[in-house]
Amino acid sequence: MCCGHIMPTEDTRTRLVAHATSLFHRQGFHAVGVDRLAAELGISKKTLYKQFRSKDALLAEVLDRCDDMAVRDFPDESDDASPQERLLGVFDAQRAYCEAPEFSGCFFVNITTEFRDPSHSAVRQACFHKSQLHAYVRRQAEIAGALDPEAVA
Repeated sequence: MCCGHIMPTEDTRTRLVAHATSLFHRQGFHAVGVDRLAAELGISKKTLYKQFRSKDALLAEVLDRCDDMAVRDFPDESDDASPQERLLGVFDAQRAYCEAPEFSGCFFVNITTEFRDPSHSAVRQACFHKSQLHAYVRRQAEIAGALDPEAVA
C-alpha cells in the first residue's frame, strides 16, 4: 500500500527492480537483504516473493535491465553514424556512466568479483553482457578498418 492505495503489481515490480539496482550496485548483492529491500519499499517479504521467486531471480532481472552498460542501447549499422562515431559513442556512454555521482564501479565486474563462481547464473549473465560490449566494439573497429579489431576491443 502507498498513500492508502494498493499499488499495481507492475509498479511494485518496477520499483523493486529500480531500488534493488541502486542498492546492489552501491553496496553489493550479499550486503543487501530481502528484509531491507521490502522495508525500504514499504512492502512485505511475501509481496517481494510474489514478484520474484528468490533474491537471485531479482538479481537476474536487475542485470537484464541495466541500461547504462547495455549494448542494445548502442546504435547499429543502420544509423547514419560512422563506425568511428559509434566507437566514440561507447566511450561517451562509459564516461557518463563513470562520472555519475552514484557510480560504484562497473556493476558487471562487481558482480563477478562478489560471486567468484564462474558457474553462478549472475556471473554468466554479467560475462554475457561484457562479451556483447566486446563484440560490439570489435565489430565497429572491423567496419572502421582497424588493423587489429580484437586489440581495439
